[in-house]
Amino acid sequence: MIILKLKKRLLIFTIVSIIISTFYIFKSRKKEVAFYDFINNINEERKFNVSNSTPLDISKYMENKNINEEIFTNEDLEKLTNYKYANENISNKILTLNEVNEDIEYTFKLLKYVYGPYEYFGGDEVFLKKENEILNELPNMGNIKYDDIKKLLLEALSFINDGHFSISNSSININKNSIYVYNEDYIFKKDTNGYYTTINNTKWYATSIDEKPSDKYMKTTITKDGELAYSVGMLLNNSEDIYPINISLTNNKTNKTIDKIVNLERNLKTNKTPEASVTEKTLDNIPILKIMSMRPTNSNDNSLYDFVESAERLNKNKVLIIDLRGNIGGAESLWKKWLNAYIGQDIEITQSVGKKNSKAKLWAYKKYSERFSSDKELLVKINSSINNEDYGYWDSYLFKGKWYENENLIFVLVDDDVASASEGFLSYLRNIENVVFVGSNSRGCLLVPDTSEFSLPNSNIILRFGTGIAFKNTDTNIDGVGFEPDIWVNSSDALDRVLKLCERYNISSMKHMK
Repeated sequence: MIILKLKKRLLIFTIVSIIISTFYIFKSRKKEVAFYDFINNINEERKFNVSNSTPLDISKYMENKNINEEIFTNEDLEKLTNYKYANENISNKILTLNEVNEDIEYTFKLLKYVYGPYEYFGGDEVFLKKENEILNELPNMGNIKYDDIKKLLLEALSFINDGHFSISNSSININKNSIYVYNEDYIFKKDTNGYYTTINNTKWYATSIDEKPSDKYMKTTITKDGELAYSVGMLLNNSEDIYPINISLTNNKTNKTIDKIVNLERNLKTNKTPEASVTEKTLDNIPILKIMSMRPTNSNDNSLYDFVESAERLNKNKVLIIDLRGNIGGAESLWKKWLNAYIGQDIEITQSVGKKNSKAKLWAYKKYSERFSSDKELLVKINSSINNEDYGYWDSYLFKGKWYENENLIFVLVDDDVASASEGFLSYLRNIENVVFVGSNSRGCLLVPDTSEFSLPNSNIILRFGTGIAFKNTDTNIDGVGFEPDIWVNSSDALDRVLKLCERYNISSMKHMK
């Protein structure tokens, strides 16, 4: 009798254990399916965009034929590349009206004959009007110093949305940069009725936010527990104030409506100066590549070359995290080699690129090479082009992009410090299957490649701008806005949230994504 009771208890225990185990397996599978659906939606949208993209016709922005004119003499170019950086003597020097006029005229000649998107931003009609406004204002200014001219140029050229353009280290479009602001007081999910949050075990649907449709503000996010959900967020112009916003919530059963006032927080970055361009570590069995720069940080830094060699090894991992937060750019060649080795073939994206070859550009390259480059062959080549008058024309090329299959899952962490060459990396990664971008928007610094540097001879103000124009995987200028992520989180929390997500959805134990 006792044995029968024990057997009965054991049978009941076994059945209950099987039921509980089945429940948790089913729950786990359900989570995995939800994550697969999320990834598939990203892939389908991105693949559609790639398949339907065409290179932008940029020929209309290359109509300035005047670049073949001998507008600058060798003496002019020597003065414009005699770099003297600001110090107390330069900053306090009072300039004559003739000296200031000469510097302003040099500025606008450089823009016309050297600057890549001169026609894109309006050509003579816009730029010459701005030049005349400055020249007409100068006689009324009294004593004119370095800072006065810098301020005049920054204000006059503020219509240019170009993340690479700077005047004595001040970005010309700093006020056009978009920052991510968000709130996590209320986390939302979505069903057929809309976005809802749970308060006291009751669903409350967001009917409007800041008196606008709620979907305008809903951003896919990762909660502190690693769950995919939605939070309230928006991109705000860097010059605008952050203000509290109102969320109107409705209980669909009672039709009762309540308002919640929430404060938006600024996306927080915790980037530090790197000791090496690339470091690698493993957390929760997931390899993490931290790429802080697209150029070596010092003469002993070989980490970018080690990074290239890691591609085929990391390709064997089902999950990889690439952390680009804080990467302001550098050169594209090494990450292209890494990406091609990781995927197993050369990657092509839809892009349109034009490069304006002027004598002044070559002269600036020559001066740069003389100061910083040990590549003697490059200097010989530049001098040969100058001597043979191999300038005064545009180079241009168009490419139609392709979609690339990838069985692994790659998370790419981004913040609004990611710019230039590192954004080029983003533009290529967007053509690859199973790549998820997490964090905030990137900075937006892609329109104008091939930067050159010139020094105004009297004020010594440094003009740094590009000589090309480029559209990569987009037909619009994204400078100041950048690429938006698939999952929005406070970028300083991005790595922790991704690891929590991988744990919650059993991602590290998943089979390949195919």
